[in-house]
Amino acid sequence: SEPDYNRFPALKLAYDVLELGGVAGAVYNAAKEVALDAFIARQIGFLDMAEAVDRTLHRLFAGACELNKDQNLDNILHADNMGRKIGREEIQALSA
Repeated sequence: SEPDYNRFPALKLAYDVLELGGVAGAVYNAAKEVALDAFIARQIGFLDMAEAVDRTLHRLFAGACELNKDQNLDNILHADNMGRKIGREEIQALSA
């Protein structure tokens, strides 16, 4: 049977990243790291971590994606930077 994605939203995000491919993993990891840092600093709640990552992925990959999906070092580093930047913006929105 299929996992309960409502109960485990981070698992659904991981599958979404696999479907997106390319540099999506770098974005996911960067957003996850800043979300975890915000959780540890008590800026957001536990469930907000998955929400921040989801919002970050949605902003960067919904519609026309500005990120080059080729997996070379420059693109991966750019994706990491964008994941952190957008992730921080989403954390600010969640903590407001």
